[in-house]
Amino acid sequence: MRKVVVCWLIISSITLSGCWNQLKPDVKPPNGKSDAKASDTGTVVVPRPVEQWQFATGGAITSHPVVYDERVIFGSDDGTLYALSVHNGTEEWRYETDKPIRTKPLIVEDDVYVVGHDGILHVLHAKTGQLQWTFDTGEAQSEMDQWDYYDSSPLLAGDKIVFGHANRMVYAVHRENQNLVWSNRLEAPVKSTGVADQAHVYIGDWDGRVYALHVADGEISWTYKTQGNGRHKAIQANLTEHEGTLYVPARDFLIYALDAQTGTEKWKVTTPAWPASATILDGQLFSGNSNGFSMEALDIESGKEIWETSLSSNVLSAPLSHEGVLYVGTGYAYEGAPIPNHLYAMDSESGAELWKMPSNKIQSTPAIYGQLLLVGDMEGLFTGIRLPIEEPQSVVETATIYSEALGRNMQVEVYLPPEYDTEMQYPVLYMLYGYGGRKDSWFTNLGLDTAADELILSGEIEPMIIVSPDFANSFGVNADVKKGVLRGHSSGADEGLFEDYLLTEMIPYMDKTYATEANKEGRYIGGASMGGFAAMHLAFRHPELFSRVGGHSTSLWYKDSGDLASQKNWLFPTEEEWEARDPLHLAETADIADLQLFIDVGKGDLYASRNEELVRRLKAREIQVEWHLNPGGHSMTYWGDHVRDYLKFYGNRS
Repeated sequence: MRKVVVCWLIISSITLSGCWNQLKPDVKPPNGKSDAKASDTGTVVVPRPVEQWQFATGGAITSHPVVYDERVIFGSDDGTLYALSVHNGTEEWRYETDKPIRTKPLIVEDDVYVVGHDGILHVLHAKTGQLQWTFDTGEAQSEMDQWDYYDSSPLLAGDKIVFGHANRMVYAVHRENQNLVWSNRLEAPVKSTGVADQAHVYIGDWDGRVYALHVADGEISWTYKTQGNGRHKAIQANLTEHEGTLYVPARDFLIYALDAQTGTEKWKVTTPAWPASATILDGQLFSGNSNGFSMEALDIESGKEIWETSLSSNVLSAPLSHEGVLYVGTGYAYEGAPIPNHLYAMDSESGAELWKMPSNKIQSTPAIYGQLLLVGDMEGLFTGIRLPIEEPQSVVETATIYSEALGRNMQVEVYLPPEYDTEMQYPVLYMLYGYGGRKDSWFTNLGLDTAADELILSGEIEPMIIVSPDFANSFGVNADVKKGVLRGHSSGADEGLFEDYLLTEMIPYMDKTYATEANKEGRYIGGASMGGFAAMHLAFRHPELFSRVGGHSTSLWYKDSGDLASQKNWLFPTEEEWEARDPLHLAETADIADLQLFIDVGKGDLYASRNEELVRRLKAREIQVEWHLNPGGHSMTYWGDHVRDYLKFYGNRS
């Protein structure tokens, strides 16, 4: 991936400043170096994982993260529940408590349930973090020993939220009316997370007992006492149920398989030390080991070992299984001589190591979103890691076009979607940069290609070709004194027949060279700042060419605007040119009734009121327009935060 800092126009009421800042506060960017290699076809293949972003909390993270609506939600020992954007790690909301949060959040519809170390069940709106209600057990949690990193996480059992407590209680709270339905005091503290089926909740205690509690009333159906191994007897790991069998990793160095209906032991196997929480997939149980420094796969029917792989340090959390790959972190559990910790990717069939990367201590299970692995560590850092792409995905290539209109070669960046097929026809988005930008700015600086990959691969938008041409600082207009086309005073803008080049040379070249949907319905155009002006100008003047147009912080002027007067005078040297070029005027006069429009701007942008006026004029003509007035200004940070919104507009024709 190329990394280039470019200067786009950033506007305040009194100044022009030079460079778009491509980094966001509180987010650690990639290291700027790329190990990507290009194949003979130009397709980029990433050979190893790369840290994409990082967010710092104030305490250790043992809470397992969950993904909801493009957010990753997790707790920290600093007492805060965080919701971050999965794409860039920016904080979307936080909810603060007085004690650590060491449980996995539970998402049910649009609510998130989390039990804090304060002994309180907190229920929040998952999109906003707004508190809905709480249930207070009246007693804080406690640690049973120095390796007790977790509290019992809430689980859904019918219409009840069920969780255990270090005070030996198991609570079932009605998720609608918020009332306590039942509670049951067990024989020992409950720190593990249970599992439920239609009839029972299954949960373990610190003395090594497994309980089956009736979902309806909490009464005990059966109890099973594990073998124990001196002081090693607690059930700290999470329980797992699969097709009527309950799987219980216990601290007595054994993993048990029990009949879920009767509690009868089916099998048990010895492990090198404490087994970690397990994951089940395709007839195999995967569990890490603490002092055994290993991961193993067992046959779920017999308990027979299928494979065992050595790792660098202790494993206390369950691996994440995704598309045949296990992701798990290690975390050395003792003081003294440091032992290196790593994040691993392993083949689930063979246990072979696919890759590993150095890490802080990891004692939680990662989450995944698209090509991003999301993981917290014991130093309080939460990291988004871009996974290797094993097969060719998208490619961004450079095309060179000789322009008769401009009398020179022009270059164009062309994004071809994953699994691009020349026998198909793809819609094309022409995306135009801002003043001072470059043909690669949307990709290199704003990650438009990365966002498109994720949305296409997840099925959120249709595959499309994205074209970002070099059109200098021309605003996309024809302005050439030598050829009799009027222009105004010098402004730093570039003259030339750019409108002719873009419409009569570049678009036909794309349709001839690539597998495009070469018609109005399959052709879109958009841009930011100067690019927004160009997109509106071109689409409004030539609505027969485009079906969708987007203006993102579009540069607009009133006739009496005093800001950037030299550019205004350059664009509009005469009344005739004003009427022919101005998107505000064209919004009232052009035949654009069947165009679909997306217009957005930051509230702090100089052009905010003018974009609002553009929307008002369009709506007065009952022209379809999607309008967004967002927080932010006229900056790369603003555009980068919204590239996915733009792509969803262009790439969703349903």
